[in-house]
Amino acid sequence: MNDKWSAEQTAAISDVVTRRVTARIGIFFDGTGNNRVNSQIGADCQALIEMNGGQHIKECAGRHVHPGSSYSNDLSNIARLV
Repeated sequence: MNDKWSAEQTAAISDVVTRRVTARIGIFFDGTGNNRVNSQIGADCQALIEMNGGQHIKECAGRHVHPGSSYSNDLSNIARLV
């Protein structure tokens, strides 16, 4: 066995065809604040209010009553993907 590299071996190695691959990775950020925790807290608070005869309870602090808040909204599409 010959452990020395010759010029012919070096030329053969440099002739090897390389294939480049482009990998695209999508990273999504849910900037709406509609995360799973807030959506679940809002749903839980709404259920507690319904059980309490429509009266607000101290633990919920009225978070779910604002229509634009993340507590009153359902999960976003990005949260549903996970």
